[in-house]
Amino acid sequence: MSQKNNKIIFISIGTRFVMDRLLEDADTVIKKYPCLKASAQIGPSSFQSGHIKATQWLDAFDFDRAVKMCDVFISHAGMGNILLAEKYNKPIIIMPRRTDLGEHTNDHQLATADALQRSAFIHVVNNAQELEQMLVNILEKPQEHSSQSHSNKINRENLIEALKGYLTENERV
Repeated sequence: MSQKNNKIIFISIGTRFVMDRLLEDADTVIKKYPCLKASAQIGPSSFQSGHIKATQWLDAFDFDRAVKMCDVFISHAGMGNILLAEKYNKPIIIMPRRTDLGEHTNDHQLATADALQRSAFIHVVNNAQELEQMLVNILEKPQEHSSQSHSNKINRENLIEALKGYLTENERV
């Protein structure tokens, strides 16, 4: 990854549940690359880092602006964050919350990630190694990971179809 230009990374774990796994994995990756300038909205977590500027809560305006200004958005698999990334044509790396790790009350984020991983701009990871590989790949070839690399209409239609399929599947459960 080119060390010449600083790249802005924004990380969000949501506001209701702690997901230190994502924050710690991101910290492991970010500290390897001085060209990355990272900030995070960490919710109820007590996470601290010398490499990521952590803020517990951002108001809607500041959160929206952070997504709009970043080069890559790293997030839990929350639909609000995924849709916001799509709105601003930002590549998003998602790590789904897992109930077996105490990160949520059910595994709907695993299902969300599974349903959306075929999108051109949504990238699913499960650990620090995958996160690093995906982040480097996105930053080295950003046009291949942006929703701008495909028609926004096609991406939006694919996202809507994936969401419809996911919702239909879960109505039967």
